[in-house]
Amino acid sequence: RDYVFVGMGTGVGAGIVLNGTLLRGRHGTAGEVGYLQPAGMARQLVRMAETGALERQIGGLGIEARWREALQGAGLRNSSALTTLRAPQVFDRAAAGDPLATDILRWTADLLADALLTLTLVLDPALVVLGGGVGAHPALCASVRAVLATHSLPVPAVVPSALGTEAQLHGAVAVSLAALASVQPAPLLHRC
Repeated sequence: RDYVFVGMGTGVGAGIVLNGTLLRGRHGTAGEVGYLQPAGMARQLVRMAETGALERQIGGLGIEARWREALQGAGLRNSSALTTLRAPQVFDRAAAGDPLATDILRWTADLLADALLTLTLVLDPALVVLGGGVGAHPALCASVRAVLATHSLPVPAVVPSALGTEAQLHGAVAVSLAALASVQPAPLLHRC
């Protein structure tokens, strides 16, 4: 009944469920974890119309940019097959032992684990579910668990979403149906 869903794809966001209820917050911004400031990086103003600081780093586009930088540093920038890899493909390469990709995976896991530690210290959830095209990758989940295990505080279980890339869609439908149920008479809902 108490868990956090972290969706990672192009962006990064969270759904916080407390006592079985989705937490929205006063302004509807609860769970906007993509705006967290990664430690050791220059502070940035939070501008809700722009991509958040954490999201720029560990969202799919940020991971892919870091991958291209790593390739350039290794003298491999002209390999179009490698420069066009998407974030999950970089993680696939890491799982297969590619050292450049492994560095990217570790870096991503470290930043994500830091964000999850912040959520753990504030919310103390029993479970964190990682979803989306980037977040549900098994190599990322395993790396995040390994980083969290190095800390002495009780940390939540971290698992990939069973719904994979469709988790956010299912969540949006559930929230929409709940909103509809709160304003529509029950017989109308049964016809939907």
